[in-house]
Amino acid sequence: MIPVLKVLCIVTLCFIVQYCIRQLVNKLRYEVGVYHRGCERPPNLRPWDPIFNLDIILSNLKARVEHRVLQLDQKNFNKYGHTLQNPFFGPGTIQTTSVENYQAMMSVQGNNDFLAARSWAMKPMAGLGLIDTDGTVWAYHRRMAKTMFSRAQINDPTNFGVHFRRMMQLLPRDGSTVDLRPLFDKMNMDAQSEFCFGESVETLLPHNEAPRRLMKELSNAMSGTGKRLFAGRWSWLIQDKSYRESCKFVRAYISELIDKALARTSATDDEKAYRVLVYEYSKEAKTREQLIDMLFCIFMPGKDTPGTLLGHVFFACARNPHVWTKLRAEVLSCDIDLCTLTLAKLQSLKYMQNVIYETLRLYPVLDQTARTTRINTTLPRGGGLDGNSPIYLLRDTMVVVNFWCMNRREDIYGPDAHVFRPERWDDNPELLVDFHPFGKGPRSCPGQNLALFWLGYSLCGMAQCIKSVENRDPVQEFVEDIALTHGSLNGVKVGLKFDWNPK
Repeated sequence: MIPVLKVLCIVTLCFIVQYCIRQLVNKLRYEVGVYHRGCERPPNLRPWDPIFNLDIILSNLKARVEHRVLQLDQKNFNKYGHTLQNPFFGPGTIQTTSVENYQAMMSVQGNNDFLAARSWAMKPMAGLGLIDTDGTVWAYHRRMAKTMFSRAQINDPTNFGVHFRRMMQLLPRDGSTVDLRPLFDKMNMDAQSEFCFGESVETLLPHNEAPRRLMKELSNAMSGTGKRLFAGRWSWLIQDKSYRESCKFVRAYISELIDKALARTSATDDEKAYRVLVYEYSKEAKTREQLIDMLFCIFMPGKDTPGTLLGHVFFACARNPHVWTKLRAEVLSCDIDLCTLTLAKLQSLKYMQNVIYETLRLYPVLDQTARTTRINTTLPRGGGLDGNSPIYLLRDTMVVVNFWCMNRREDIYGPDAHVFRPERWDDNPELLVDFHPFGKGPRSCPGQNLALFWLGYSLCGMAQCIKSVENRDPVQEFVEDIALTHGSLNGVKVGLKFDWNPK
């Protein structure tokens, strides 16, 4: 036993010595870079354990379990400023709410200096597609997505209208409490599956168990991926068998949807192929796995984003009923026909646009995003006592942009930045110049117009027949449910008062 203990002690000692030497070398390289680039250091969270940062790790894990990660981040930003070093995600990791830093990262130059790849966390679910790759692989997927969405008929309300009416028929007319979140999720799952594969999975229809299992497994896969992304350098510790099984089931189900789509001979005509992604992608994909990757990385965000955002709108309106009253008045005054509705018409509804902007600001579907430096580089803000000096970043440094906290900055949005007030976009229209809820630059979301059309269509249709929205959730505050997207843990529990019953 004694020799074994000696070996273990020697190995442990070597590991500690190697770690300390590596940290010292990085520290020297960092100081040289700061001096030569004319930068200053950002503030650093001060752990009582400066070697392993156990106190910071434990506080972040506790916040995750208690669903208050974003509250903890807000507390840190309030204390240290808009940019800081947080060692939880890895040595030297930067967290920022600086608009200037975000713009620099999302620019063309930033796309060359930073990596967005998250395949280490997302590959079991998403494979290698648009949302988790870099370089030439990402450029190929991005080109394909832009081409497909430019060809797709974004303004065609016919298909989405079917799923919207099915969802509306499931809403109680007696004013009883209903949780809108699962209904919105099913509606968008059905619409997105038809958009991608030419045929809806029809989760809104009764006695349709297989698609409902797909939703359950997809939710588990997305939740597990979110945990792996949150864990960062510690993600290897997460060994979840159910997560792997869910990823396997989801990918197999999508493969079946592809087979069904390609087997429908009537669906190969030009008009149909023009509107369904699977037919165009199947011409470009070199392998079956690549085709699944390509379609999943479009299907998953499109299924999740519009439904989550619509839920956030009703979460806010239920707590601010005057907002729904005003939005409804605008919709009714325009005599909107859902059968001929277009994105341009929706964009002309000024107050509705303000409600959408305010929802995206206060309850962003994507609460944060991360990039890793490809080379030694700089960001324009965060250094020095005032935080206005540039900061130096070594290669392989992770930078996390927190949209939840950025969108609550009082120096940008005023002293009522934590208040849901759509009128602020009329009072201060220049806020839109630096507001990019769907991303900016080369990495912006290619499907944002489709998401906004489905959202606007749903709001118009519901405003035409729902007179008022009443909150039925005893918890007034937004409780975070962070997976890949950011939803309400308690759902969207409301009571609805109808003016008339839609068919």
